[in-house]
Amino acid sequence: MKIKPIVQLCKNSKNVHFYKNKDVQWIGDGFSMYPLNNMPKFTKELFCELYDISDKQAAKINFSMDEWPVKINVEDCVTEEVQVEMLNINLVLHGKTYVPFKGAEGVFYIDNAYFNPINDLEFDMIYFLREVTTNSSIWL
Repeated sequence: MKIKPIVQLCKNSKNVHFYKNKDVQWIGDGFSMYPLNNMPKFTKELFCELYDISDKQAAKINFSMDEWPVKINVEDCVTEEVQVEMLNINLVLHGKTYVPFKGAEGVFYIDNAYFNPINDLEFDMIYFLREVTTNSSIWL
């Protein structure tokens, strides 16, 4: 997994959320979460220092150290997950590329930028959708 695309997502959204789940720290932009395996424990100060975020830039970013969201289960297998299919076409709209997925309830789109941190993984990906609440879903 590549950290720089995650940092870019956080900079673009002006949100950096750190979460701790068991012994692993996670980072997200409010719309996504990525595990920081084999990485130092981040604080706002360390994050800014390592990724060249000036005090002026940091003042415009919302940093938070949050409790793990109890509604989010990141175990390997969950009975409520449903496999979805990535379609072989992309949609470009207003300069952003969206990846379509087909699930039981139709087609939905994800901003391709959220896949940049995992583009270096050298195996075929299988995608699943997990229900978090009756009104929203989360990707794993």
